[in-house]
Amino acid sequence: MKRRYHNLLFFITVGLAAVCAVLIPEVNVNSDMTKYLPDGSRMKQGLEILQDEFGEQHLPSADVRAMFRGLKEDEVEAVADSLGALPNVDGVTATRSADGEYTLYELNVPKSIDQKTFGKEISRSPGRDVTVETSQDGNTPAASVMIIAASLILLILIMMAQSWLEPVIFGISTGLAIVLNIGTNALLPSVSITTNYIVAILQMVLSLDYSIVMMNRYRQEKHAAIATVEAANAAMRKAFPSIMSSALTTLVGLLMLVFMRLKIGMDMGIVLAKGVLCSLVCTFTVLPTLLMVFHKGVMNTGKWTFVLPTDRLSRFVTRHKLPLAIFAVGLFFCAFFLSRKTDISFANVNESEIDHIFPRKNIMTLLYPTDMEKGMFAVSDSLLAEDGVEAVISYPTLMMKEYGAEEMTMQLKTLAAEMPTSETPITETTDTELPDTRTMTSRMPSTEMLTPEMMRIIYYLKFQDDPQTRISFPDLSEFIMKNCVGNP
Repeated sequence: MKRRYHNLLFFITVGLAAVCAVLIPEVNVNSDMTKYLPDGSRMKQGLEILQDEFGEQHLPSADVRAMFRGLKEDEVEAVADSLGALPNVDGVTATRSADGEYTLYELNVPKSIDQKTFGKEISRSPGRDVTVETSQDGNTPAASVMIIAASLILLILIMMAQSWLEPVIFGISTGLAIVLNIGTNALLPSVSITTNYIVAILQMVLSLDYSIVMMNRYRQEKHAAIATVEAANAAMRKAFPSIMSSALTTLVGLLMLVFMRLKIGMDMGIVLAKGVLCSLVCTFTVLPTLLMVFHKGVMNTGKWTFVLPTDRLSRFVTRHKLPLAIFAVGLFFCAFFLSRKTDISFANVNESEIDHIFPRKNIMTLLYPTDMEKGMFAVSDSLLAEDGVEAVISYPTLMMKEYGAEEMTMQLKTLAAEMPTSETPITETTDTELPDTRTMTSRMPSTEMLTPEMMRIIYYLKFQDDPQTRISFPDLSEFIMKNCVGNP
């Protein structure tokens, strides 16, 4: 291949990388990990029924938690209003700590948005001491992990490269391949937030050896005292079998992830396999051109290379191959047995800074057919008997359960405290005027006069023979409507 063809391929690849760099912000990053549940999963089926029957707002919502320190009592509502006015916020709940030092705001936001970016906007609140956590924090590794991994790769390259310029050339070639891969993710329907976060470092780890093989082959051809272009062509031709065999092995392994029941495997497999292909393209288009451009710098910046002493190790393995093979088989079976004993965690159990002040509760949703409503009393009792279950709330156990006067008073006060203030539009019309829409603010009545003694009077009016009779919310509502409010 002539030099001008190498240059043409190089500029075509760089041009495609530039286009892909523009497409990176257009990648649809999906942060809702429930989308990757298997189709046969009972949880996925339940979520679909919940969405169809009750709507999107009743689905378990991804949340953002913001803990403010030092807010005054009169500032709590103002901050809640400002947070509720932010884009994509569906609701805000405020909770004060016992000493009043901290205030926690829980924000319901759509799963489709980047909660980390959204949380950073809240963290920049001027003059506020605020800590923000999101439900996406556990879906991606810490940034420090990615920085450490990239630093270790760079350190190993510098130690083992034969020239100070080689890591720079590898970085340019691999960087263009990563940009090509991430940019082409915009052509996919969506990419999981986990895959999008780790794809760059994994692609570098999986495909960096292609560049190393090509560089070593190029050095060997240059030592044969042939011209630069001929050395690059010979290196491409002779390195092709080893690079392709390594790449195909990696591709097959990655594509096996597509067959995982958990669909995150398909997401990762496709993106990483595409990344290997992009690395192959850059290895045979970008890298040879860079070697020809910087061949003098590569040859003139030689340095000491750290080489692991493996002669004694290879002689030891050859001499004791049979015992080592038996040991490897035994180790495999031991590892397989121990893998069956591995405890699987379904949640991030590490307490965060906010959890120390406001412990997080794990709320679970149990979906059941309406015709099983009466059986929910037994289900509720069995769930409450389980360790770690603090409360079970359902329509049957809340509305159909019968309470005494004291219990009913407590339940009514609890409901009144949780009832939000609402604004309801009303329309007034006359014969001569157009409809006039006005807003009426409705509030729950004060519960100061709601006492057990008052409730006992109501119980006595309804059940004079036995004032200790227990009644349910519907019974109480029916009695009040008939005797206190009256029929229209």
